Amino acid sequence: MSTSNARETGKAKLARLQAEQKRERQRKVMVAITAAVVVVVLVVVGGFYLVSRQQQKQNDAKAKANARNSAFVGQVENVPAAAFNTVGAGSAAQAPKATNGSPDTVDGKPRLLYIGAEYCPYCGMERWALTSALSRFGTFKGVASAVSTANDNPANIPTMTYLNASYTSKYVAFKSYETADRTGQKQLQKVSAADSALQSKYDSQGSIPFLLYGGLYTSSGATYDGTALQNMSGAAVAQQMLSPTTAISKGILGASNVISAQICVLTKGAPADVCSSPGVKAASAKLAK
Repeated sequence: MSTSNARETGKAKLARLQAEQKRERQRKVMVAITAAVVVVVLVVVGGFYLVSRQQQKQNDAKAKANARNSAFVGQVENVPAAAFNTVGAGSAAQAPKATNGSPDTVDGKPRLLYIGAEYCPYCGMERWALTSALSRFGTFKGVASAVSTANDNPANIPTMTYLNASYTSKYVAFKSYETADRTGQKQLQKVSAADSALQSKYDSQGSIPFLLYGGLYTSSGATYDGTALQNMSGAAVAQQMLSPTTAISKGILGASNVISAQICVLTKGAPADVCSSPGVKAASAKLAK
């Protein structure tokens, strides 16, 4: 090999080595930048997580404090007829469906069966509508304030519980089960074998809240979207509920009118002042024909 060719070969090797060294330096720089970015992201995410957890704890503490005040329950049980009539069907999202089953009665009165749990946010939503509807046909005693779990989405739905409640009515019988407490860890009321069989028959998924109207109509899940209730106080929701132009009122009272209309089908239009009211008539258009 000539001296010229050897010199050229040496230059090529040197260039290749220099290029490799440059790439290695660039790789190390990129690794360092990536590591720094990862650290920053972890710090930011960790900060957001801590802030979120702190906010959750604050919301939970506030929700539990609000749940100790049951004063709003009386408002739910005594909604003025004018509010129901103004809302009509409101924003009720669903209505009971026919079961093609057999009538379920107690002492000649159609029986309304409710299965839910205190931790369940959708049960919490539904109790607002169900309590206000049933209060038009009879009288509750022992309904207490409650709040759904903080560990679900939506969380901390202010509501009421039927755990120690009783109900009397000339028109309809009511049987309720609150199967578990707010944590979901403690069993409260065990559903009877007969009622469990009814739930399995009409809702194989076992969804809650589950409602069975006189054995002839059924629904599961909330009748309206009550997501906006989360982290509110019961008193604040009741105030909104009684103002029929608000979205919360249109949800709760609209659903209540739908439930009332379905009960009126079972009671054959009694009592007339409820079943012939403009609000119930408007909501009856949503019922299964």
